[in-house]
Amino acid sequence: MGLKRVTCFGVALALLLCTASATTAVAEPTAPVRVDPNPAVWVETMAEQGGKPGIRVGDAFYPNENPGSWAQVVLLDRATLKPVGFGNKSFGCGEARADRPQPESCAKPLQAAVKAAPGNNLVIVSNQVGAGAQAPYGLEWALDPFGVRGGPVLDGRKAGDFSAIATTHTGADWHMAPPHADGGAPGAMHGWLVRSNDGEYVFSAVDRVAFDTQAKGSDAEQNVVEVGDHRFVVHRDQRYPGGFQVVVLNPQTLEGNSRWFATEGHSVAMADFLRTANEEKPPPLVIVSSTGDTRTAFYGKGAQPHAVHNENLRKLVDQVEQLGGTRNAFYRALDPGLSGKIPSYTLIARADSGGGNGLESEAATGSPINTRPLAGTLARTGPNWTFKVADAPEFGPKESGEGGVDPSRGAEELTKVALQAPSRWPEAGEPKRTAAVRWIGEKVLGTPDFRGQYWTIPFVDGRFDFGKWSEISTEVGELAYVAGLGFEAPELEWAKDELRKEIDWLKSEHRYVAALSTPFSDTQLQGWAKLQQISNAVRDKVGVGGDELTNANAKAVFEGIVSVLSALPTAHIGHAVHAVDSVYRTVMELVEINGKEEGEEGFQSRADEVGENMAKRFAAAQRMLDRQLPNVIAGDYEKLRRVGSCASTSPTEWQLCPYDHADWQFTQNDQEAAAEGLLRATEIWAYGELLPIKYTAWRLPPWWRRQVTDQFRAHGLIDLSPFNGEPESAQMAKPIYRNLPTYTHTIKCSSNQGCKLFGDTWQITALAYRSGKGEFFDPWVMHFPEASITDKLFKPVGEGGFGLDPETFFDRQFKAKPFDRYPWAGDALAKPAWCLGVYDERNCE
Repeated sequence: MGLKRVTCFGVALALLLCTASATTAVAEPTAPVRVDPNPAVWVETMAEQGGKPGIRVGDAFYPNENPGSWAQVVLLDRATLKPVGFGNKSFGCGEARADRPQPESCAKPLQAAVKAAPGNNLVIVSNQVGAGAQAPYGLEWALDPFGVRGGPVLDGRKAGDFSAIATTHTGADWHMAPPHADGGAPGAMHGWLVRSNDGEYVFSAVDRVAFDTQAKGSDAEQNVVEVGDHRFVVHRDQRYPGGFQVVVLNPQTLEGNSRWFATEGHSVAMADFLRTANEEKPPPLVIVSSTGDTRTAFYGKGAQPHAVHNENLRKLVDQVEQLGGTRNAFYRALDPGLSGKIPSYTLIARADSGGGNGLESEAATGSPINTRPLAGTLARTGPNWTFKVADAPEFGPKESGEGGVDPSRGAEELTKVALQAPSRWPEAGEPKRTAAVRWIGEKVLGTPDFRGQYWTIPFVDGRFDFGKWSEISTEVGELAYVAGLGFEAPELEWAKDELRKEIDWLKSEHRYVAALSTPFSDTQLQGWAKLQQISNAVRDKVGVGGDELTNANAKAVFEGIVSVLSALPTAHIGHAVHAVDSVYRTVMELVEINGKEEGEEGFQSRADEVGENMAKRFAAAQRMLDRQLPNVIAGDYEKLRRVGSCASTSPTEWQLCPYDHADWQFTQNDQEAAAEGLLRATEIWAYGELLPIKYTAWRLPPWWRRQVTDQFRAHGLIDLSPFNGEPESAQMAKPIYRNLPTYTHTIKCSSNQGCKLFGDTWQITALAYRSGKGEFFDPWVMHFPEASITDKLFKPVGEGGFGLDPETFFDRQFKAKPFDRYPWAGDALAKPAWCLGVYDERNCE
């Protein structure tokens, strides 16, 4: 067997490990052994090497040969990350300026060059900082065919403001374009290219930060919101019983502005503050957290309504709803008539997201300290590479770590570790230890790349081969020292101990991730195929035809998980469900279906196949979680060490775990609890997808009532009450205007205008589908869902329901249709209204 000079190469996810001396030698392998591609490769859109700017992908550096260019573009095969087409090219653009937002003469050559390369490829684009570099005006627009969606054209763009990673066929888009650059390269991106479930690389950002709306230091007198390294502290003005802390965060940097507003006297200022946030582009992240007693105390005993005060409260509620909250929940935080005890209210939302689309938490417990704070993780997975809430948050105060095992903490820590920045293997820079590791690989596995086998040795019957790796560990331990191979006996013993330790970590991480990825018990949820059974059962109950079409998405399942968690006390089932939610959301963003659809994005499906199609997405996510995520961890030393030691069952390893190792166990009881929660979430998802196929959400004209009755009439040749008999749970009322403190209303009627309302105002949305032609002998008839269907959604958990918030469900699942016309034979413009045509206002009461 011959000898050769050794040059170490990037087996640790594109990190150059070392170069051995000229005297270092190892045995030549007898036969080539395949090593699968790296499970994750580090990418930087604005790197530097040899004094040149460029793009780095693993150990490959692509220099920008024209640093003053408009765009440097690198085109790579998604399966191999090898250059295709032009490979690396710079594009100039003399038209790139603020008044030319669509520079066609620049866009067309770039687009044509990218499209000329066959296959579904990665497009990495960078507007580099350099002498005379052009600002990236119009670059988003030029990349639109590849899925990059730009925001408004902004003045003040500078070189270094823009990066993008996209795909030529699937339209996957990850990009960074700060609204204004203040120097440096704020548009730089870095993260991992991860091999997805179909073997092609997708981009995943590194940045994952914790947030807590009631962090350490919060008490009855002050509140602390913590977002990553940023702490926002407000002190409650003792002149007022309570108010709200509002934190507005830059969605890309998480730098922010925090203010406290008393309910009394400051509602206008708070509404203006939120209006500014709702109008800002790109929309910021906003946190609203109550402190003290936020109910208005403006009115004394026996006082009468004050129109200006009540109107100011309405305007504030309008802005909270536009932000992403719900009118009912926020009015409960303001209105003594809706809250019998001191309320707690918390909201985190992307500004201008619309009613019900934020994460909202509320309770009325009588405590001046907010009893429903939110805590969780923000990740760079939002549009324009912005931060968004990564998984289901923790509702309520954080539990003490002493004696309180929480598997969701371990799952959250796992997702953060899996995507953290790369590290080096421990022998890096030490040629003799490196040579020993390579020799062991050749002797035991037939390849100098021992660690490459961590993600190459095949699974057996769909499972990680624990037995095979135990045999490999034994064989490594039995190796005897051989002189003259570039290392001494101490280096060999170190390498043997190190690799056997890594094998133990490898087995521990696979065992732990396998438990997390299989949240099924034998009696409840045998596999994701159960989704189809649940979906069909709900479809039969709702009465939807199998050939009806629906637009579904995996996000709705996760929203169902959030609903389950918000309706339950913080308990064991909540922790288990939260743990599964955290890991599945992480990998779902990396999953692709049929090579073109992102796993978490929407898809159209027949109603009788929607469960099956959703099951395919979760099955793909499970494969991603079972295999690719452990491989990503195994490809980096620090990740492997942390996860392996934390998930280990050996107490000797726990000292290496920087977290509470008890949280890193996912037991059979945890799996059963997670399955129970997932069953609820899946059923909620099925109702949310199928009900809108059959029923329309009809938005009735505002009135003082909170429920539709026979007083709501369709007036034509004869009067009808189209919603008479509507189940209480099949309708939802929003408070539009609260006439505090008496909540009175006044009805003015006239013979030519009917009756109009002044004062306390609500708006009802009712579910029904309509039959008939609207003719005299074939009138329209409204058909309602059975009470048993909607009762299941909205009744409390203790009464057999899911405990969903009706307003949130209606806002998210339905596009309400105004019920402002009721065509009728001979009277096509007849308008339905409360008490229409009844001129005695007493009949309206």
